[in-house]
Amino acid sequence: MSRAGEHVPRAASPLPMGDGVQATAAPMAFPAEFQLVRRNLGDDAASPALTGSLREAGFHMGETLYTRFGDWLSLRGDSVPEQLSDDVFATLVGEFFVVYGWGHINISPLSEGIMMLDAADWCEARAGGKHCLVSTGVFSGFFGRFAEAPIAVMEVECSASGHPHCRFLLAAEHTLRRVHDAMLRGVTYAQAAAQE
Repeated sequence: MSRAGEHVPRAASPLPMGDGVQATAAPMAFPAEFQLVRRNLGDDAASPALTGSLREAGFHMGETLYTRFGDWLSLRGDSVPEQLSDDVFATLVGEFFVVYGWGHINISPLSEGIMMLDAADWCEARAGGKHCLVSTGVFSGFFGRFAEAPIAVMEVECSASGHPHCRFLLAAEHTLRRVHDAMLRGVTYAQAAAQE
């Protein structure tokens, strides 16, 4: 797979920290370059080589976003991500993605080994295309850094395809592979996840 170049952030801007206090950090919104690529690709994004390249670029963005998340927490006076409880982590990750203009996310368990991430008003879905290929990589890189282990991500619903939100499943690769295989046999992802 090809490696994507490092994303250069725009100029620093104030971030709200509560109680009227603002701090400055470089934002990292969904890059305009990806929006342009997504709009121009249309259905061609389904080619395996291009799909892999978009996901890999997203993965590297996700790792960088995780570092920015830690910086953002530090500016706010919060703990480092690894020291946050699961509930506080999920809430702050949601705030972080809103502040950076990606959209609203909600993280909840789907089953013992599978997390579900719902993204409303999601940036990549607004950019065009039928799937959020870059975002699957972003979430894999971001949450993999948090877990200190590889995290596989599969989009199972996309607002660009008419769903009310984008929905991603996050789990170990072998777990999502079994869910995917079950879906190919006509089993819903919720039913497949319940068997995990």
